[in-house]
Amino acid sequence: MNAIGWQVCGVLLGVSAIIIAVYLAKTLNSASKTIDNANGLVTRATRIVDENEKDINNIINNVSSITDSVDSLVETVSSIGSYINIFGFIKKKRKNKKKKDK
Repeated sequence: MNAIGWQVCGVLLGVSAIIIAVYLAKTLNSASKTIDNANGLVTRATRIVDENEKDINNIINNVSSITDSVDSLVETVSSIGSYINIFGFIKKKRKNKKKKDK
């Protein structure tokens, strides 16, 4: 009876090892498929970027020039606003001076 117990235990250990091996094999297989799909996506994205690199560079240059134009426009408006504030200050001073003179 004791020998049969050891044999049953050995068979159960062997079967459980096979089950674990099959599970690991399926897991590794699905992981490798996922990695292959990700590599395919990266390859396609790289190809798209390579094919459209000239257009992307043109877009970047256009955005850069637009940004420069907006910066110069903001500087111009800011300087005009400061001049208007200065003239408004002078105008208020003149009004206040005229009121004091009366």
